[in-house]
Amino acid sequence: MPDTTPPSPQDPEHRDTPLYGPPGGNIPPGYPQSGPPGYYPPGYYQQPPPPKKHRKWPWILIGVFVLFFGGCIAIIASSIGGNDEPTVTSGNSSGGQAADTGLTFQGKTDGDTAANAGDSVTVDNVTTTTTPLADETDPFSSVLCTTVTINNAGDDPADFAEFDWKLQDPAGAIRNTWITGRPNVLSYGNVAPGGTATGDVCFDNRAGSPPGQYVVLYDPSFDFSSDRVGWINQR
Repeated sequence: MPDTTPPSPQDPEHRDTPLYGPPGGNIPPGYPQSGPPGYYPPGYYQQPPPPKKHRKWPWILIGVFVLFFGGCIAIIASSIGGNDEPTVTSGNSSGGQAADTGLTFQGKTDGDTAANAGDSVTVDNVTTTTTPLADETDPFSSVLCTTVTINNAGDDPADFAEFDWKLQDPAGAIRNTWITGRPNVLSYGNVAPGGTATGDVCFDNRAGSPPGQYVVLYDPSFDFSSDRVGWINQR
């Protein structure tokens, strides 16, 4: 196609006006600097690359992790921060008192609650009482047993399990519960609101009972809190 662009008075032969590409465009080095206006040399014009696709799955994974982690934090905070201050009611008293009664036992931490055998300890509207340890025998072993009573005055079921109980002897050794043939073992389950559960919890005593302080420990296995309740028996 012939060049129909009229020459300007200042540049009648198009010497100073680039003829490739759009008006005012710059021709890269290595290409002829003259030609019909609006014409691109072969290979000069290229299709722009398609926009990069951003992957969404890393952000989805991050969002799921944040939601999961935040939920765990909320559950832990609810479990730890929602607990009422424990109160201790003496077996000879009708009213409760603060958990810090001045009693102590070996290994007691700041969060633990100490009470005498026979006292009632209330935590989150659930009151637990243990009787003084008693020597018992069965055909196969000698054991120390306490009777546990759980009263639930809360709005939700209260879980209980025999393996949440331990016995600390005068030497500081902590014993797990002992399986016996007694008919009234505590076993495991839950107490409905307004309900009561009672059962025996026993510990191995085949070596006999040396005198000293025995502590019946309530130490729930599936609880975010590490706080325990200890009922002190002087034998």
